[in-house]
Amino acid sequence: MKLFTVGPVQMNPAVLAAGAEQPPYFRTAEFSRFMLRLEHDLLSLLDAPEGARAVFLTSSGSGAMDSAMASLFSPKDDRILIIRAGTFGNRFVEICEAQGLPYAVLDLPEEEELSDSHLAVFAGQGFTGITVNHCETSNGKLMDLQAVSRFAHREGLLTIVDAVSSFLCEPLSMKGLGLDLVLTASQKALALSPGIAPVALAPSAIARIKERSESRTLPYYLDLSSALKNMERGQTPFSPAISILQQMRARLDGLKEGADPEVLRVKALASFFRRELTARTSMTLPNWRMAAGVTIIESQGTDMEDLFTYLTEQGMVLNPCGGSHAKNRIRVGHMGDLDEEDYIRLLEHISGFEQITEEET
Repeated sequence: MKLFTVGPVQMNPAVLAAGAEQPPYFRTAEFSRFMLRLEHDLLSLLDAPEGARAVFLTSSGSGAMDSAMASLFSPKDDRILIIRAGTFGNRFVEICEAQGLPYAVLDLPEEEELSDSHLAVFAGQGFTGITVNHCETSNGKLMDLQAVSRFAHREGLLTIVDAVSSFLCEPLSMKGLGLDLVLTASQKALALSPGIAPVALAPSAIARIKERSESRTLPYYLDLSSALKNMERGQTPFSPAISILQQMRARLDGLKEGADPEVLRVKALASFFRRELTARTSMTLPNWRMAAGVTIIESQGTDMEDLFTYLTEQGMVLNPCGGSHAKNRIRVGHMGDLDEEDYIRLLEHISGFEQITEEET
């Protein structure tokens, strides 16, 4: 079985082997050193500013989103601007509603690119934070973080970036963009098993969390103030998913040259697949700017649910699209242990399915 999905993704055999090792007992000085090294390497890959810290939540990316909002903001003092370009942008809406946080939504149509003019409409409206999904995984849209950063700095907002589907797929500098909190998840381009959500925090976010922890009730399990305090000694508040952290060590050891080579590799695979798709099949690409980690394929003549079933039977798993696009869209990931030969085989099967469909009609 070959995964062309956007999480979990095809894993490297060496990373898989690391996760199969006996998990050590973790309340030790040795494990603390292990965790602090993970933190150092993750912050380096994110080009985090001096004084930044990282924590490793045992949760999905949604758990990190929930944790960030609860730890940084309060219903009494804050108002959040949420950029919603799809399903995962809407998750921030659901989190704010669950936590009672006041918010407003910038709804970005699929066919439009996020711009300064979209954001300018919300200037001077008393916001204290802004959330954005760098890559909206549901439709592949890439958000302009520079535009978000400019707006946030003018308005004095904390910037929360969901980089679950963009970390190691797109250039991302916390320091260069002045981002306050960046979160991701182990099962995307980190190419590990699901279950760990790394969260990187700039000093500005750390100061806000300390301030909030003194004046409000915080979540128990997902309290970032507790996670930060424990990380000072290289530990986690609760038992972590040790096997996934062992996988992360193996993965980060393979990124000694930094994030750029991996970003370039993912972008090259995405470009190759998109070019060959239009050359080898009748399927099309959407007209918006897609992130490198995922390609949306569209077709008016091919039933994508049937294509998904067919490819799965051939040992190739893609991401279906839900709702009104279930029949005419499907998603192909470019994360994980894949190469051009894998995509050539996938394209051969897609082309073959089109021929079968034509013959049947």
